[in-house]
Amino acid sequence: MENFEFGEIIAWFGEIIAWFGEIIARFGEIIARFGEMDAKLAK
Repeated sequence: MENFEFGEIIAWFGEIIAWFGEIIARFGEIIARFGEMDAKLAK
């Protein structure tokens, strides 16, 4: 039972890490878009 519960905790952390990964990826897209805008304004 302990191993099963430990596996559940690892799976739960995996989901949280994946969720943070999606948020970071979205912020990355937003930052990239602002970077493109800044590059256009600089020209």
